Amino acid sequence: MLHWLGAPASDVAPSTPSAEELQSLQADLLSDSEPARIAAAYSLGGVARHTDAPSVRRAALASLAGAMSHKREAARRAASFGFATAGPEGVELLLAMLRPDSKAPDAARKYVLWSLGEAGVASEEVLTALFEALASKAKDWSYKAQLEKETAVAALGLLGARAARGDAALFAGVCEVLVAAAGDKTEEASRVREEAALALLLACVAAPATAAAQDGLQDLLTKLLDDEDRYVLGFATEALRSLADGGSSEAAQALRTALKCAPGADLARLVRCEWCSRTSPEDPY
Repeated sequence: MLHWLGAPASDVAPSTPSAEELQSLQADLLSDSEPARIAAAYSLGGVARHTDAPSVRRAALASLAGAMSHKREAARRAASFGFATAGPEGVELLLAMLRPDSKAPDAARKYVLWSLGEAGVASEEVLTALFEALASKAKDWSYKAQLEKETAVAALGLLGARAARGDAALFAGVCEVLVAAAGDKTEEASRVREEAALALLLACVAAPATAAAQDGLQDLLTKLLDDEDRYVLGFATEALRSLADGGSSEAAQALRTALKCAPGADLARLVRCEWCSRTSPEDPY
């Protein structure tokens, strides 16, 4: 949270816990207290990420993996925060939990996918796992499957923004999947579309010039300026503004047309001040 707010990162790693302290954290992770579970998960994740003792790292990750496979959702939710904190150190275990032979319950998949997005490893292996998770539930619109797809798309948005800084091919693959998801106008896909539109916004902010060059991306965002879903419309508007700020004349023209303004107008200001056409006193949300 402090990093997100712009505070400098601390260079002080957490101390390696003793065997007794590790056992206490493991017990807290499965306790009946939500604050205790979350605190223990963050602590175990920090230990896994920073310790120089391989055996302690393995023990911390094993505790988080056990909680992720626990029958209680509260334990799985706590484990996801721990894996997010562990970052790259926990990715291998997370990927294993998505494989068909995994013993982790299906109910854990949404937390595993969320953790992969937050862990910040934009590798081909991780992105492929997210692509497959999304594709495997393409025809399934059950509540659980929708949650998985929404989470996979959100993770792609986070990791796509990272891929934009180092791997053009991976970034292009992420954008292709997100464009397809955001363009799915079937009623069942509405929440996945919202997540995909937000993910495209993240991609456009992270690498506006590269995003603008992706096949179909600007065309889709332009179409979404007239979308019935206010969140999709808003995310598309902000995404096009980022592309326009990055030098895209196509995005700038799309916004000028939608906002009915002349060349030279302050698009950033107009976007901020634009009243949502889908919002009214009768339908405020």
